[in-house]
Amino acid sequence: MNDIVLLCGSEFGRTKKQNGSTGTDHGEGGAWFAFGGPTTRAVAPDVSTIDDTVVDRNWLPTVTNYRNIVGEIMVRHMGMSEQLVSTVFPNHAFENYQLFSASA
Repeated sequence: MNDIVLLCGSEFGRTKKQNGSTGTDHGEGGAWFAFGGPTTRAVAPDVSTIDDTVVDRNWLPTVTNYRNIVGEIMVRHMGMSEQLVSTVFPNHAFENYQLFSASA
């Protein structure tokens, strides 16, 4: 299991409150889940504390860039050079969230 990382993400974000169809779909901030032996921590803001005045159009703000999650899997789990992240995600400055404990 230490060799496997499963990354799941939503194709669209969520809203903080119910929208016109009594759902919370089609916002900006979405959810990503990583499972596997080297996964160590979570980045999960408490959405109930987000001030309504900073939520544009009732959308949750994006607080975690998925490119950093994928980049960290590439670097810390698969053993790729950090410089290669920019070849997969051009013009993106990689930030290591330290979500995984082991390097390859």
